[in-house]
Amino acid sequence: MLKNYSVTSRPVANLSQPVLLKVGIALNQIIDLDEKNQVMLSSIWLRLSWKDEFFHWNESEYQGLKEIRMPTSEIWKPDLTLYNDVREEERPLDRYSAVIYPDGTVFWLFPVILKSYCKLDVTYFPYDQQNCPFKFGSWGYHGFQLDVTNRSVSGDMSSFIDNGEWELVDIPVRRHEIYYGCCPEPYPDVTFYVIIKRRSLYYIFNIVLPCILIVSIALVAFYLPPESGEKVSLVITVLLALTVFMLLIAEIMPPQSEVVPLIGQYFVGAISLLSLSTALTVFVMNLHYSGNHGRPVPNWLRKLTFHWIARIVCMTKIVKRKMQVHPVCQLENGNVSPKKKSPKKPKKRQKKSDILAKISDGITLSPQPTLSPIRAPSSLSNGGICCGMANNIGGGIEETNNLLNQILTHITYLGATAADYRMLRGVESEWHLVAIIIDRLLLMIFALMTLILTLFFLCFQPSYEYSVD
Repeated sequence: MLKNYSVTSRPVANLSQPVLLKVGIALNQIIDLDEKNQVMLSSIWLRLSWKDEFFHWNESEYQGLKEIRMPTSEIWKPDLTLYNDVREEERPLDRYSAVIYPDGTVFWLFPVILKSYCKLDVTYFPYDQQNCPFKFGSWGYHGFQLDVTNRSVSGDMSSFIDNGEWELVDIPVRRHEIYYGCCPEPYPDVTFYVIIKRRSLYYIFNIVLPCILIVSIALVAFYLPPESGEKVSLVITVLLALTVFMLLIAEIMPPQSEVVPLIGQYFVGAISLLSLSTALTVFVMNLHYSGNHGRPVPNWLRKLTFHWIARIVCMTKIVKRKMQVHPVCQLENGNVSPKKKSPKKPKKRQKKSDILAKISDGITLSPQPTLSPIRAPSSLSNGGICCGMANNIGGGIEETNNLLNQILTHITYLGATAADYRMLRGVESEWHLVAIIIDRLLLMIFALMTLILTLFFLCFQPSYEYSVD
């Protein structure tokens, strides 16, 4: 049976006929998928069968011998090669024996760990599916010498060990004939497409949910009072935290510029929202402190915020209550307008002397020294005595008028200062109210945008249709 047998010659009687090699695999385990280097390490059971025309016997002549096992080093075996192999060393397979049947059929089953290149499509990460091919073919024989074909329409998944990160979907197989530039003959190959789906729970729980919570914390900045002085710093801190998570994702993803991952799009959208919220927070703080210089709120802004926006954000009652405390403006038929004083009839202008006289009548002066009667010289007449008393009384009245003038001046100044202070406080209160209303509007807008962005990311379910031809 082994007479004149050569392990280097194709086992065919007619050299013009090719050896038919059937290839099949059973995927046992996905050991690792290095996404950054796009390399998959897997354990498979390779199943090869071909017919050796020099191995055949009659079972009856050998006591019903139905099969024999021989080391592959003593028989011819095909030079089957994994085209997308990235290993530097070759693992010897001679220790695994082949089973030979009476009709010359050789069945060689052996386990092997493959390290193959797998181009990743991370468009929908972490909801992605990957298609990792195993391309088997002969390296030294062309199609007219060794015809490679598949044993079945798909790979065997019955012995697959579940992986914590990847779920095995299917292993379709296709046969191809390719003409290379080196040779005119065709080179057939059999390609097994290992389609795996990522289990996204790990990434959602450890990366996505913390990012969603961080983005949600940024909404608190619109509810934080501007007086705290921490609005801008809070948004910037959240922005830096989100950038750190984005760097963690960048370390996992392969360095490619073909597509932007779905989670990368989510991070870009979240960072854009945070950047915009930072700018709007600065704008709101500028509105809050605009009343410090006494500049009143423009009529268009007052009407826009107190009438339209206040209704949208349900703050009409707050506006009315603020206007009662600081009545710089008032509501008329639901519209906000500057408060106007009711017209009064013009009063007759009084003279200053009359005002002073009225004030002097109501003020009790301190007692003056008692004037003792002065006996006039006999030489003076009654008219001289009256003239002297009038001069004394006139001097006291003039001193009283000066004192009253000073009191009136201080009272007028204090009244004007109090009015200016009340007006300034009213203007500041108006600007504060404008800032609060706009802050509440931005809170609602950004909360809605964040919700839409988050729901789109969490509820997105991509549909895959792989072409394996």
